[in-house]
Amino acid sequence: MLIPKSIGITIGTPNRHSYSLLPMSDLATRVKLARTHAKLTTYQLADAVGCKQPTIAQIESGRIKTSSLIPRIAEATGVNVRWLDRGTGPVVADLTADEARQTEAFIAGLRRREP
Repeated sequence: MLIPKSIGITIGTPNRHSYSLLPMSDLATRVKLARTHAKLTTYQLADAVGCKQPTIAQIESGRIKTSSLIPRIAEATGVNVRWLDRGTGPVVADLTADEARQTEAFIAGLRRREP
């Protein structure tokens, strides 16, 4: 899937560890990335946010386009709720240098898997 380069995400703050990463144009992609980064299964995420696993699977597949669970998913996965909901702003509010390196390595791994 080709997405314009202008639809990227930023990790960190403009003054600290700021860089653009994979384009995140839809909620399904952002939820799956957040869940994977938090090292949670769909069952674990569902339990953490108080819903059933098929609901998480439907969000990640794109069948559910929006959800009242977004704030709880953001909290459970440690991402910025605005980024998760709209794809704007930083993925997380602030990262340490070590967290920035870990996130960068994680995203690089995802890029290697892209077709």
